[in-house]
Amino acid sequence: MPNVKTKYLTYRRAIWFEPSQVGNNLAVLLTDVFKAKPKIADTRYASGSNHLDVRDKAPNGTVVHLHLSSYGVGEHASTVMKDYVQGNEKLGTAPPPVDADFLDNDAYVLVENSNVFICANGMHETTIAFYLQYLVSLISQPASNFSVERVPVKDKMEQLLSEGVKSIELDVADFDVHIDALNETAESPVQRTWRAVRGLIEKDRDKGELQDYAQIQSRIIYTYDGRIAGDTTKQIMTDMAFDLVEQGESGFVIVTTAGTQITAGDVAIRKAYRIERDGKSLDRTEAWGALDDFATGLKESGICAA
Repeated sequence: MPNVKTKYLTYRRAIWFEPSQVGNNLAVLLTDVFKAKPKIADTRYASGSNHLDVRDKAPNGTVVHLHLSSYGVGEHASTVMKDYVQGNEKLGTAPPPVDADFLDNDAYVLVENSNVFICANGMHETTIAFYLQYLVSLISQPASNFSVERVPVKDKMEQLLSEGVKSIELDVADFDVHIDALNETAESPVQRTWRAVRGLIEKDRDKGELQDYAQIQSRIIYTYDGRIAGDTTKQIMTDMAFDLVEQGESGFVIVTTAGTQITAGDVAIRKAYRIERDGKSLDRTEAWGALDDFATGLKESGICAA
């Protein structure tokens, strides 16, 4: 196995909409959270046996480095036998060590003022955004009412506006089976559709079965008949496309009326870094260093505020 992983770092921004909260600083809020909640257990979000918490942190006023980890308490790992020579093998399972649990996925995050830079290692960005809201809610419910929005590539957004949207294809199998961390009250209509279809897949199934169901190629397509659709219908499609882009969902293809295909990778501000592995995770020093470099480049280019 290679000693390094190629990871795409992405950029988002925390935005408050309530007038009394506009002007909040996410890094300052998180620094206050860790003053009041210094222990790992204090930061834990639990959904059944699935847990998500801050395993490491370096809060420093307007700059905060985080390592978020998701894991299933007591969950067994799949195993293969060493030097197995038969034609077929049924995989086994092994329990975690007595004093530990197996990591599902994790993420390294840099929050600088209200800019959010993400190095996800299997963890969905929507989960990270929800969890940041959860952390702030530990000290202030009003201040936790913010959105961690993707900052899209400007020319792609202008292309959506100029060409209009003909269809949107959603890949509903592209979802995080580790922890249900969507904030239902803040969902867009497209996200609610995603949740409804995923509910059919997830119902009464254990995590192992969900991993298998996640391989099913399941899609929903939104489109309209251009011969009879009016301007309102076309505007609705464009608004839905913007919702997808701003929420940072990953499994979609937007087709404009000119036939241009736009995917999540096309609209995200991101940069590839090669980061040393640390078991199933990444080396913390390298991951945080890559985030620092990514943030510095975006500030120097004027994409985000210094």
